[in-house]
Amino acid sequence: MQIMNWVEVSPAGSGVEKLDAGAYVIKISEVSDHKARNGGNYLTFVFDIAEGVHANHYAAETRDYTHSFNRSYTGNAASFFRSFLDAVEASNPGKFSIQNWQQTCDERALEGLVVGALFRDRYYTNGSGKDVGPVLDFVRAMQAQDVRSGNWSVPPAKDERTGSGAEITPEQQAIAPDDVYGSDLPF
Repeated sequence: MQIMNWVEVSPAGSGVEKLDAGAYVIKISEVSDHKARNGGNYLTFVFDIAEGVHANHYAAETRDYTHSFNRSYTGNAASFFRSFLDAVEASNPGKFSIQNWQQTCDERALEGLVVGALFRDRYYTNGSGKDVGPVLDFVRAMQAQDVRSGNWSVPPAKDERTGSGAEITPEQQAIAPDDVYGSDLPF
């Protein structure tokens, strides 16, 4: 067997603790562009918490899927992506301008910027039929200042478990338009 430093290896299942649903100022650490099966395009954003008691929460996490979200930017999702860009611009005065960025639309220019992010709890049934959750689910971007000032409320949990019998509440329906971002994703 190969010699390894087993002291620094985390046991399985002892990963980063799940954050509570709510709003956080996040820092975008990586952005990648993807083509969806339906022909649309989306960006995957990997992030970490930038401020507060949870700053650098995901610093040691190597599984990007635990701290990433997707945003479609083509077709019907374009106006929602513009709202995302507005939040990024307002959160990074003097560092990011939609006017300048649109000349190249280089997604990597978003790396290193901060933005407010609102998350809810989500429950679902995985491919093996096992109920999973709660997991943190990105709802929408907001100005970082709104997070700092507490100008937000926790959205209701989203329950997508098979056979859960959960009905969509009016609050969840109000959030549903933001789901357009992920509606054309290949997974």
